[in-house]
This record gives sequence, C-alpha cells and structure tokens, in this order.
Amino acid sequence: MKKKSWLLLILPLLLACSSQLRVNSSSEAPRLSEAPKLYVIKVTPNQKYKLEAIFSGYDVEVGERKVPVIQQLTIRSSETGQQVQYSRSDGPSRSDADAYFTDVWSPDDELLALPLDRFHGFCIVRAAEALAAVQKQSCFDTILVRAYTGTAMWHQFEKWDTGQSFIFSAGLSGDQIRLKYDISQERLTALDPNFKFLEGENSKRKLKITAAP
Repeated sequence: MKKKSWLLLILPLLLACSSQLRVNSSSEAPRLSEAPKLYVIKVTPNQKYKLEAIFSGYDVEVGERKVPVIQQLTIRSSETGQQVQYSRSDGPSRSDADAYFTDVWSPDDELLALPLDRFHGFCIVRAAEALAAVQKQSCFDTILVRAYTGTAMWHQFEKWDTGQSFIFSAGLSGDQIRLKYDISQERLTALDPNFKFLEGENSKRKLKITAAP
C-alpha cells in the first residue's frame, strides 16, 4: 500500500517535468546568424596574358552604411578557365577593408603585386608565371620595410609608378612614410623625409633606403 501511495505522489511530478521538457524542445531555438554572402567585388584583367584577378568578399556594416571587404583573391585564366586562389599569410581580415588592393597588375602587364600581410610587405610575381606561382604561394621577389631596431612596420600599397616600380607606405600609428620600390634595380627610395630610422629588405638582401632626387 505504501508503495502504491508513493507512486501516486511521484507520477504527477514526472508528468509535469515531461510536459515542461516537451514545451522547451518545441519552442523555437535561437537561430544561428546567417553567414555573409560572398560575392565578386571587382575583376581586374591582364590583357597581355589573358588573366583575371577576381576579388571576392562580403559587405560589412560600418555605422549606417555597408562597406565591401575583400576576403579572397583568385587568379584565373580567361582562356583555359584554370584558376588558383591566393591566400595572404595572415589570412583574411573582415576588420581590415584595405588588406587587399585591386591595382595588382603592372602597367605593362608583366608583373603582379600581392599583399603578404600588413607587417611583411609585398610579394611580386611574374605575370607569365602567375598561375603556377600563386598555386605554390611563391614569389619572384618580396619587399618590406622595418625600423633598424627590428620593429615591424604597417604596409599599405598605393599604386604602380612604372612597369617596374610601385609606391607604397610604411609606418606605425598613422605616421606613414611613402616609398618607391624599383623591382628591376632593387632600389628603395623614400618619397618623404624622416626615413633614416628605416631599412628595407627584398627576397635577396637588406636594402638601404635612399632619398628621392
């Protein structure tokens, strides 16, 4: 009799718990935030070698407006359809809208400039070998600038100057110094004053920075 009374007491509790569990499981679970949609932001062609640099990314909300942020760079042959993806060494960054630049081909279409990461400068690739080089993530040349003390500098690509040289800036805390790198001559020139504390380095050796004439 005692056993039967005990069952009668506990049964309503079990039913109540079971009912509560069913209510929780049937309620809408919090939806996971949808992944931003990747789309092609810009295509930059190389007419000479029939190549395309395809920049894809997402729209990121900044205040009341949306800003396209490039997350991915693909080099594609417009003739064969072969394509390879280039990856920055520090990976994509949705917080850095200028991590990639789109002015990648030299004016004569012979060279391709790519970002390594913000503190390691740039990778230069021969356009004729672009597909193979990007697939191997290898560079024909590299260029970076740092302080003589070894402190790394933040790099920002500006533009190509000629078929064999381009302009970029390097510095810290918004204090940037503009420089020009001549690839064929392996010469690094400062376009702004107060550069004496900086030194350059390409894929072969350290480079002394000279003042612009």
